[in-house]
Amino acid sequence: MKQATLLTLLILTMVAGSSCLKNPSESELASQDLILKQSDVIYGKDDRKDLYSVTNPEILKLTKYVGVQTSTYSLGYDSGKQNYYLNARTLGERKTKVCADEYINFKDQISPGRCSGFLITPKLYLTMGHCLSPDEEVKSDDIEKINEIDISAIRIIFNFFQPADHSEITIAAKDVYSIKRIVEMNYSGKSDYAILELNREFPEKINLKFERTKKTREGDPIVMIGSPNGIPVKISDNATVKKITKKKYITDLDAFHGNSGSMVYNLYTKEIIGILESGEEDFIEDKKNKCDRVTVFTKKSDLQKGSEEVEKIMRVIEKHPDLFK
Repeated sequence: MKQATLLTLLILTMVAGSSCLKNPSESELASQDLILKQSDVIYGKDDRKDLYSVTNPEILKLTKYVGVQTSTYSLGYDSGKQNYYLNARTLGERKTKVCADEYINFKDQISPGRCSGFLITPKLYLTMGHCLSPDEEVKSDDIEKINEIDISAIRIIFNFFQPADHSEITIAAKDVYSIKRIVEMNYSGKSDYAILELNREFPEKINLKFERTKKTREGDPIVMIGSPNGIPVKISDNATVKKITKKKYITDLDAFHGNSGSMVYNLYTKEIIGILESGEEDFIEDKKNKCDRVTVFTKKSDLQKGSEEVEKIMRVIEKHPDLFK
């Protein structure tokens, strides 16, 4: 699931007084598509849901803290309405190598996102390190390399949800944030996370509970909240913790590229236990038809083999306890 190619962040200049941005070129759209080369892993049936079809208030209250990473060229500003429209292809339009008879869920939904994440304080946002530097490892003590990462075109958007009537999605100006600086980051064999300081504070207190001691057990039911394939935020449930290692939780979440950084919540302990990091290869090649098919695990034996890995939030808290007060 983890991406293997760099998404080039492109900045389009906004014309003064204008309410729209120049449409991205074919080459710019092609670069955006690089993040979707590996994108679908389903365990059993597809358990992703739009928020309008979810009724559990315990889960819904978490969604307001979940953000989606996009870039300036995917956002156009409407000065009259003081909101942003999304300048991007739909998921179906971006899946050019998928077999014609392959079903793609949510294919008509717009897909401007790259990664997921969530707030840990009103001004600090947690995501994955590879979302900022996908092609090169960056260790936490390599300050010079961290400072060289270009964050100028990155935007974090909140309240990116699919309306029940499937009307056009717009993002209120108050829900669009830029990144002031990278507070901490590690993308190496040992760990993968990034803590970002946003340009201003979220208007509400962050009412979240994080797992600080070992409570999660194998078999615990979990939920993931994030943006699969860069489409509007989805809730993925009917999943469990399959195995626990020193660094990670191994799960059977229906995780997609773009879910990197997604919040993972334990329904038993009522705590956030981690952030989605990586998983199985998302496509299998149909050599006969020369196209790609979604990886789907349905047999019991296959379900045991597949795994989506979750970085334990305890490990991040242990390194930066002062940031999780």
